[in-house]
Amino acid sequence: MKIFITILALVFTPISVITVHAKEQGQVTQPASGSALRKAVLDGLRPSIEADIKQKVIFIVDKIRVSDDWAFVQVTPVQPDSKSIDFRKTKYKERMDEGVFDGATTWALLRKKDNQWVVLTFQIGPTDVCWAEWDKAPYNCPRKILPYGDKYKITRNTHRTTMTPIDYENLWAAVVDMPSHRDRYSVHGQDHWKRVERNGCVLTARTGAKIDVVRLFSLFHDSRRENEGWDPDHGKRGAELAMAMRGTFFDLTDEDFDLLHYACVWHTDSDRHADPTIGTCWDADRLDLGRVGMIPDPAYMSTDFGAEIATHGVIQPWLHLAGAYLENPMTHHYYR
Repeated sequence: MKIFITILALVFTPISVITVHAKEQGQVTQPASGSALRKAVLDGLRPSIEADIKQKVIFIVDKIRVSDDWAFVQVTPVQPDSKSIDFRKTKYKERMDEGVFDGATTWALLRKKDNQWVVLTFQIGPTDVCWAEWDKAPYNCPRKILPYGDKYKITRNTHRTTMTPIDYENLWAAVVDMPSHRDRYSVHGQDHWKRVERNGCVLTARTGAKIDVVRLFSLFHDSRRENEGWDPDHGKRGAELAMAMRGTFFDLTDEDFDLLHYACVWHTDSDRHADPTIGTCWDADRLDLGRVGMIPDPAYMSTDFGAEIATHGVIQPWLHLAGAYLENPMTHHYYR
């Protein structure tokens, strides 16, 4: 009789219930603070980090993404009393001295084996997107647990003859999500980058600049600033970030990347440039000086069109020209 009742229960279980359980398999979850799953993942990671830096740690959690037996973690290790770790007293001192240590933020990939979370790999303070190809060998994790989930795309082109169109939405999300000193509304933050991108698209309509170089410049040129004041190497660091992400999040021909690299490195140390693409990049940046109370000077514009806009005082009469590249130039001046 019990067997008969069980069979009836299975037969008459609503299809919607069965479907819900099927959908739960393989879903990406972000375990809540205090949950057993979150604690288990962090407990699995902690011994590897403590062995690496030779001290006890707790974690400030930025991101945990779990799917079945996979976990992607972004955390900041701190001392048990919540004070920052002095990485100069760890093996990372040499990297810090060489300028290739980008803070305490740590990324890790774990997999559950025999009911224990095991670390497959981790990186502390990398200067590139260390997790970009964790969905490839040797780890082969599901792409959906990486930041941006299934929207994440690799646009690698080894021979660089035909470039894959750049997915700017994913690229921007990746850069904005990286640890930095800035808040959203800092004068060198992402709202500024958006205005530079808009300005560059307007200028390109008449200067003939290479639009992908201009748009990438807008994103990378101030992306690695360490403060809002004197930071002479920030352009170089932005160029290095672009180099690290090239071939994974975007690609350019060698010639175009050289233009992007030069524009980023020298955008605060040079007056003008005759190349229409580099000149457009720099003019797009300088046309946003109003945000810091400075009036753009036509004499410091590299392009005739940039000088014309600076002389006029506002760019709004020409915003329609950016419509060839941007969905809505009128509202493109802030990052959502």
